[in-house]
Amino acid sequence: MAGQIFELNEHESGGIITQNNRAMLRQTLGNHTDAETYYNAALTLAENSKVMREKSNNYQRMMANLAFMHQEKGDYQKAESIYLDILEQKRKQLKSKNADYAHILNNLAALYLLMNKNELARQNLKEALSVFEQKLGDEHPAYAHSLQNTGIYYRITGEYEQANVALNKCLALKKNIYGAQHPEYTETLEQQAIVQWLKGETLAAQDMYQKVLNAELEYIQNFMPAMSEAEKSRYWARNRQKFNRYYALLAQNDQVDQTILQTVLTYQGQTKALLMNVSDKIRSLILSSDDIQLLHLYHNWVDTKELLMQYYGLSKEELAEQKVNLDSLKRKSEDFERQLSENSDLFNTAIDDQKKIADATLLATELKSNEVLVEFIRIEPEATLNMNTASYLALVLHTNESIDHVNWKNGDDMDGKYYKYYLNAIINYIEDDISYGVYWKKLDEAIGSADRIYLVADGIYHQINPLTFKKPTSGYRIEDHKIVHLTNNKDLMKQGSDQKLNSALIIGNPAFGNSEITPLPGTANETRAINSTLKSNGCYTTLLQGGEATEAALRLYEDNNIIHVATHGFFIRDTGNKQAAAFGIQPEYMVDNPLLRSGLLMAGAGETMENYDPMMRNSATNGIVTSYEILNLNFPKTKMVVLSACETGLGEIRSGEGVYGLQRAFQVAGVPQLVMSLWKVDDNATEQLMKND
Repeated sequence: MAGQIFELNEHESGGIITQNNRAMLRQTLGNHTDAETYYNAALTLAENSKVMREKSNNYQRMMANLAFMHQEKGDYQKAESIYLDILEQKRKQLKSKNADYAHILNNLAALYLLMNKNELARQNLKEALSVFEQKLGDEHPAYAHSLQNTGIYYRITGEYEQANVALNKCLALKKNIYGAQHPEYTETLEQQAIVQWLKGETLAAQDMYQKVLNAELEYIQNFMPAMSEAEKSRYWARNRQKFNRYYALLAQNDQVDQTILQTVLTYQGQTKALLMNVSDKIRSLILSSDDIQLLHLYHNWVDTKELLMQYYGLSKEELAEQKVNLDSLKRKSEDFERQLSENSDLFNTAIDDQKKIADATLLATELKSNEVLVEFIRIEPEATLNMNTASYLALVLHTNESIDHVNWKNGDDMDGKYYKYYLNAIINYIEDDISYGVYWKKLDEAIGSADRIYLVADGIYHQINPLTFKKPTSGYRIEDHKIVHLTNNKDLMKQGSDQKLNSALIIGNPAFGNSEITPLPGTANETRAINSTLKSNGCYTTLLQGGEATEAALRLYEDNNIIHVATHGFFIRDTGNKQAAAFGIQPEYMVDNPLLRSGLLMAGAGETMENYDPMMRNSATNGIVTSYEILNLNFPKTKMVVLSACETGLGEIRSGEGVYGLQRAFQVAGVPQLVMSLWKVDDNATEQLMKND
């Protein structure tokens, strides 16, 4: 149980409580790095204060909060060490055990459950319950928390009836204390659902889980849009397992009620839309606003992000030398972003739009008779409880509103060895008789005769193209299907609204300024041909090549309906062994932010990479355009971006969120349609494809 109450007011604390509360807020949002910074700041203040000594209850409570944060991070040894130190101090100080002592026992028991030290957990829980009952009574929230951990202990040890007893008692207490919609209540209800699931009572488990997820979805809808992009991602990483475990439950059953499958489709649409579309909506509303103060705040945010991008090129030693606090600058950026999101009128408009439910009935009305919607869901290993491998679930929606579901239980192999085989076959032009059977064969019966598939990818399905699969008889899937990729299933509602495209920016064959970067003469022919074709169709075009094919051009001509960029793309998969900056970015920052690991090379990029000095060259004009920079641009009139470059569709895949790379960057920046590549491609082959397609 984290976040214990302090026994002094803010005026007396000298800022200690403020730092502790800031830490708790960051921890709740999943930002453990900042949380640890604030906890340590609070502890330092306490050590130097006259009101809070190291052996005081309040100091020990802060240490317990820090231990709980380490527990959430997975640093179990550090958390255990802190808890044991606190207990040792309390045993020396106390004549009789009190509630604070029991709190530490309860937290330590929860930690021991995670560490598979079940007997130690049992001993601590038994003692904690006894102390809570004596000191606080058996209707106190602290007693309820300890009951929940007791139920989890019995579930882990396979004693399901005892688990039911403890969890039922806990549910009754929490309902009385908090109410049935409170996160504390639904947390226990989920634990009860897991027990029912393990007992084989799947219908009861499904019913409980739907109550849990409905409450969670309402919470997400109300609070997530006010978060910054980074906070959203961290919050979702912390909470998505509730949805994941429910999907894992469904994936174990061959027969699932249609109503439940429809509910899952709605959950997927709502959560993915909130992760992506609210930011795009709020940004568009800001830029079309006549609120001078709001626009000023927006431009301050953009300037801060640009400054951050410049500092990402400095090492920690260089930052220290120039007295730059990068963490403080990142917090300032997130504060600006949060203030923009919290603007009441824009916030409410965006929220009302995203709360509109696109259920199976509504989605089905958008499908024609020859079309289906396919939604993939990757289920992580930790969600399956009794399995040690990832799995996949696909939902196939038909025009009559019926939904088929298809399961794959070998997710680790699909993500690993089979993907390596598929990629090797693509790169080396090897005939592939395996991938269709691994990734698609199960779907064929559900898809039936449909020739147009709206596909919402997850996991490895972001990295493969089903149209490349060889059919069992002869030919390839591309001969039978047209696949339209959607970010989330709610985007199906936006299909079919054809608009005239009358302006285009075409960029190709940049003058990189360095012989080490392979020139792309084929892109000169490619972009000239595309320019000619578009002009002949009445489109106003701007063609930029050589030294004019700059990063600044993307910003200057962002109002074009079509943007076609033919250049080198990059994606850095692993930064673990890199010692020096890559593409002008220090490797330690790439680890934390995957949007810094992908991008495009424009005119001047070679010179920047050869003689990089981040303080002498503006990140907006250095020829290296990262996904992080594109995310901060705005393309209000752009309907399509074509990235005729290698590996532009790659990035860090996060289950339930999508690909963190150029794809996400352009989408958040407002671009509805993208054409990208998953592999390294030949310059001449790309030229022929783009000229003739």
